[in-house]
Amino acid sequence: MLDQDGYIKLVDFGLSKKLDSFARTYSLVGTPVYMPPEIITGSGYGTECDLWSLGAMFYELVVGKVPFAEGVDDIDAVFSAILYETLDFPTRYNDVAGKRVLTGLLTKEVDQRLGASGWHALKSQKYFKQGVKGDLFTMIIGRELPAPWVAGKEEFGKEEEILQIAELSDAEELGTDDPMDMGCRLLATFKRFDINGDNNIDRHELGALLGALDAETFTQDVCDALMKAIDVNGDGVVSYEEFVAWIMNDDSGGDLRHAMREATQLDIRS
Repeated sequence: MLDQDGYIKLVDFGLSKKLDSFARTYSLVGTPVYMPPEIITGSGYGTECDLWSLGAMFYELVVGKVPFAEGVDDIDAVFSAILYETLDFPTRYNDVAGKRVLTGLLTKEVDQRLGASGWHALKSQKYFKQGVKGDLFTMIIGRELPAPWVAGKEEFGKEEEILQIAELSDAEELGTDDPMDMGCRLLATFKRFDINGDNNIDRHELGALLGALDAETFTQDVCDALMKAIDVNGDGVVSYEEFVAWIMNDDSGGDLRHAMREATQLDIRS
């Protein structure tokens, strides 16, 4: 949004979190095309995710489309593009300094992402020094730069007019309360089973939660069979990828998947 001085102002922090240094979180919420790989894989992420999202928005502003999965509606396809496709630029975009910034921000390896070791690495880029006398960011903070456009007065749009050109609802974004919504409950379910927090579910963890849910139904034999069905590579533990594949793709075991959904309401740690 633009404030009364024509400066950009961030709004809508409904899905945001304030993290301490080196803290990690596992929520899978937000707009898919702006998500970095570490959110999608469920491996835990910190504030470096904001650098990727900044890069995605930056790319969209200067190129005219999102960097990955432009025009793609299927969430799985969007995630696949972000994880596996390489970043490229249209031939019409030939700003070398801009490309360097965008390539750095949209680096899939978290520790190599521009700004991951400190904001100075990003702010010191040549792109932000071109045509500017002094420090650009200091001048922005001090509101020393004239804004290209300042509203003459405060104006409020009419909802019926806005709806003709835009959708106000965020219902299509990740983060709804549907128990099996990919963006809200699937990762939460996996984490509920992952009692020791090692990003895998072993046989003991699986049996502990399901047993607390319904000990008569989830006997040792049933849990063993379930473990075998989900553990595709046979390494004795269920990874997040195996868990997602089983929940989303398997046509059998509907009652067990229902139990998985019910299990999200339990807290085995308490």
